Amino acid sequence: MAFQWRSFALAMLIGLLSFADDIRAAEPQVPVLWDAKERLPKPDLSALPRLRFLTTTDFPPFNFLDSAGKLSGFHIDLARAICAELGIVEKCQIQALPWAELEGALQKGEGEAIIAGIAATPDSRSTYAFSRSYLQFPARFVMPKSKALTEPVFDKLRGKRVGVVAGS
Repeated sequence: MAFQWRSFALAMLIGLLSFADDIRAAEPQVPVLWDAKERLPKPDLSALPRLRFLTTTDFPPFNFLDSAGKLSGFHIDLARAICAELGIVEKCQIQALPWAELEGALQKGEGEAIIAGIAATPDSRSTYAFSRSYLQFPARFVMPKSKALTEPVFDKLRGKRVGVVAGS
C-alpha cells in the first residue's frame, strides 16, 4: 500500500512539474545576452590616469537627472559598477553632455568611453570599438496583466495614448 502511494505521489509531482513548465513557457522569456559564468581577464589599468564616461541626461531610465539634480539611471549605475569591478572607482568620472556632442567630445579626447545608446552600424563600427550587447531593443509595451492586449496590437491601440520618447 505504501508503495502505491509513493508511486501516486511521484506521478503527481511529475505532473505538477510538467504543468509548471507549461505555465513558464507561456510567460514572456527575457533574453539572456551573456554567460553569467564567463570571466574575462581584467586589463592592466595602472597607467590609466582616469576613465571618463560620456553620457546624456535626456533618456530615462538609462540616463537622467533625478529630483535632486543628480545624474542617475541604468547607464550611470553600469559605469559605476564597471569601475568598481575594475578596481578604479577613484579614477572613474561620468560627464553628461547633449546627445549631439557625445561623439565629438570622444574624438577630441574629452572622454575615454561613451555609455549611451549609440547604434552599432557598419559605419560606427569602423570608428569605435563596441562592447558586447547588454540590451536588446525591440519596443516593448508595458501594461497591467488584467488589461493585456492580444495580437495584433496595432488595431487595439488605435485611438489610445501611447507614451514614447521623442526622436527615438
